[in-house]
Formats: sequence, structure tokens, C-alpha cells
Amino acid sequence: MKKNIRILELSKDYGKKFYNGDYKKMIDETDGVLYDDENIKGAFNNGNGSFNHLMNYIKNNRKYARYYDLNKKRYI
Repeated sequence: MKKNIRILELSKDYGKKFYNGDYKKMIDETDGVLYDDENIKGAFNNGNGSFNHLMNYIKNNRKYARYYDLNKKRYI
């Protein structure tokens, strides 16, 4: 598994309702679901999640959320 992963899931509906679509403000406030190494492991595959599981989840949920890599400072 890759180490030191920090990906923020930004809900599109939540962002529109509470931030008027200002994703930069959401990122600055870290207002979203943070996926780090520990959370990824616990969130997928019955506690054995991997980066690949997260990437599949992201692929399947792009119409509902945006994903931002806090380490690389860019959307994925």
C-alpha cells in the first residue's frame, strides 16, 4: 500500500448547499471525508482496504463527489 495518502472527498451536494460550490474553501477547512492510510484500510474490503480499492470507489462515485489529494495539492 502507498504510504502517507491524504485524499479529501468533497460532496458535490454538500458543497453547493453550504459553500455555494466553493471547493477551495472546503479544502482549506478540510470539510469532507479524509482518506488516509488508516481510514482506507478500515473502509474497504472488510478492514483490508488498499489504495486500489479507494481508486475503484473514486471511479464509481465521481458524479457525487470531487476528490482532492492534499499531499500533491491537486484534484484526482
